Amino acid sequence: MKMPARQFDNLALQAAWNLRLFGLFLVGPIFGVTLVTIIFDMSMGLRIAAAGMIVFILFLYGLLLRAEIKCLRASQEH
Repeated sequence: MKMPARQFDNLALQAAWNLRLFGLFLVGPIFGVTLVTIIFDMSMGLRIAAAGMIVFILFLYGLLLRAEIKCLRASQEH
């Protein structure tokens, strides 16, 4: 039997819940950079490059989140 979709009153929470699987991809780079830094003492240049990629991934997630909120808002109006 299929479970009903979880519903939130707040559109931002609902959008984040709908994108929760993509949110798991945010955790991987952060843990990867942390582990490499701890184990191999990553150089500052690589840390900056990794931080740039993490910021880029967060930017993409923000764009997806905005689009999901827009879709949720449009579906509530109809």
